[in-house]
Amino acid sequence: MFSPIPNVEPLGREPSVGVDLSGGESPKMAADYPWFAIRVKSQCERLVSDTLRQRGYEEFFPQYWSRRLWSDRVKLMQRPLFAGYIFCRFDVEQRRSILDVPGVFHIVGQGKRPLPIELAEIENLRVVVQSGQTVGPWAGLEVGRMVRIEVGPLSGIQGTLLRFKGTSHLILGVKLLNRSVAVQVDESWVVPLETNYNQQSLNNAWRNPRDAKRAISNVTGRSEHAP
Repeated sequence: MFSPIPNVEPLGREPSVGVDLSGGESPKMAADYPWFAIRVKSQCERLVSDTLRQRGYEEFFPQYWSRRLWSDRVKLMQRPLFAGYIFCRFDVEQRRSILDVPGVFHIVGQGKRPLPIELAEIENLRVVVQSGQTVGPWAGLEVGRMVRIEVGPLSGIQGTLLRFKGTSHLILGVKLLNRSVAVQVDESWVVPLETNYNQQSLNNAWRNPRDAKRAISNVTGRSEHAP
């Protein structure tokens, strides 16, 4: 399950712009480059993220807090929001230095051509992980009621509003990865983006009870057991 974020350290990192003397970015500003998703080895997300940062790249490794049940205690720990992926800004023509980082499999794209992530998707994720709201992974992309957050720590963000377990969640997706995150919101914060909204579309994700049970388990419900 995922848990409210304790006040111990930020989950997002400040952008870094620099020159790596051993193979990183050129003096061109990192903000001039698009974001890409990098596929990495399992449990190597932080290693790759730290290595890229040390080499002068602007990287983004979003995480969430999860309660994990051990044999004698419950431990609060950070886990990747997108397991097996991190995000990085770089010149795609100079991607060899990215691929040479230990733990990197490939850059996500079509065939051998890397495809950029939409800037708005990265910016939304950054706001979410730094907001202090309860957040966690969500399988796939959802079709439902599109809303905009008007007040609170997520003000300005747009996403899909879904209700389950008696609470409302905003679903934010990364289309290229076909993955999303769910962040808990107060419905008083939101306004609909569509005036003619068919309530049926809100429930599209819940037509199959088995799918609904799986989705709820992925986001909220069951403790994970470890030896």
